[in-house]
Amino acid sequence: MYSAVENMINQIDTWVWGWWMILLLLGTHIFMTIRTGVIQRKIGTAIRLSVTKDPDGEGEVSQFGALTTALASTIGTGNIIGVGTAIALGGPGAVLWCWLTGVFGIATKYSESLIAVKYRVKTKDGRMQGGAMYALERGLNMKWLGMIFAVFGGFASFGIGCATQVNAIATVCQENLSIPPFVVGIVVAVLTALVIFGADWSGATGRNISGTSDLAPIEEQEAMLKELFPDVKQVGLLYCSAEANSLYQIQLFEAALDKDGIAYKEYAIADTNEVQSVTTAAAGECDVLYIPTDNTLASVTETVYNVVAPAKVPVIAGEEGICNGCGVATLSISYYDLGYATGEMAYEILAEGADITTMDVRYAPNVTKKYNAKICEELGITVPDDYVAIQ
Repeated sequence: MYSAVENMINQIDTWVWGWWMILLLLGTHIFMTIRTGVIQRKIGTAIRLSVTKDPDGEGEVSQFGALTTALASTIGTGNIIGVGTAIALGGPGAVLWCWLTGVFGIATKYSESLIAVKYRVKTKDGRMQGGAMYALERGLNMKWLGMIFAVFGGFASFGIGCATQVNAIATVCQENLSIPPFVVGIVVAVLTALVIFGADWSGATGRNISGTSDLAPIEEQEAMLKELFPDVKQVGLLYCSAEANSLYQIQLFEAALDKDGIAYKEYAIADTNEVQSVTTAAAGECDVLYIPTDNTLASVTETVYNVVAPAKVPVIAGEEGICNGCGVATLSISYYDLGYATGEMAYEILAEGADITTMDVRYAPNVTKKYNAKICEELGITVPDDYVAIQ
C-alpha cells in the first residue's frame, strides 16, 4: 500500500515538475518583465520604499515588516534549500539558471504582490484579508477556483509551511542537545497555537492544548527593577507593538508597577526604523527602561545601547540576550530545565493519561538573577551578591 502511494506521488511529481513547468515559469517571468516595462530597473526605489515608513499607508504591517515577512518565507526553504538541491542535481551550472530566473522572476513577484494588494478586502473590524483566492474571486470572478486554491494551499502548508522547518529544528536539537524530536514538536505546536488562538499564557487553556513557556516571571522582573532602583520615579516600557507576546508581557509588568505605585509610560515601536527615535524619547523622559522578551528589539540591542549609554539610563531586560546587548540585569532561565519539564508533561499525557485540557502551562522551575558587568560598571551600579555576571 505504502509503495503504491509513493509511486503515485512520484509519478505526479515527475509530471508536474517536467519541462513544461520550467518553460511556463520562465516564460511567465519574461512576459511579466516586458509587460511591466522591465520593473527590475526600479529595484533601488523598491528597497528605499521598503525601509521607509509611510504614516499614511493603509494596512496592518509596515513596509519593512512586509519585506522581512516576505524574505523569511523565501530565503530559507525557497532559496537555501532550493539552490542547494539544484546544485546537487544539476551541478554548478545550475547557479546560472537560478540567477537568470531570479532576475526575471522579480517582475512576477512584483505582479503577484500588486494583485494581492489590489484585491484584498477589509473586514468589519478593520483587518486586512487577501491572497490569491481573493484575486481569483474578485479579479476573475472565479470563486470556485479561489476555493480550490485555498483548500490545496491549506494542505501545502503542512509540508512547505510546517514540516520542513520543524524537521530542521528537531534535527538540530536532537543532534546537538539530545532532545527527542517529539518533544520539540510538542513545544513548537504549543507555542504556535498560543500565538494563533491568543490563549492566556498561564493556567490551563481549557482546550486540547498545553505546554511550557520560556517566559520569565514578570512580577519578579518588576521586583528586580525596584530592588536595583528603589528611587525610580518613572519607568519607560519599550516594546514592539507588532508582537503580541511583547504586549502581553507589558500588560503584566504594568499591573506589577501599579501594585507598587510606580509611574510608567509606554514607548511602542512598529519596526526597527523607529528604535532610535523612540528610545531617545524614552531615555529623555524616564529613569529606567524595561524591555520584555521582544524579537524586534533583540535584533537591535546595539542601537538601544548607543542611545541609553550616553543618557546614563539603565535597562532591565526580559531575557539574557537583550541584557547582554544593552541591559543591566535580567532573570535568566535554564532551557535544559524547561525541556525536562516539557518531557515530564509529555510523559504524563502519553503514559499516565493526564487530561491535557486541565494541565497548566508550565514555566522554567528556576530562574537566576544575572547582570551585565560591563554596563553596570559604566553606570556605577553595584548589584547584590546573589546576582551572577553574564559570561
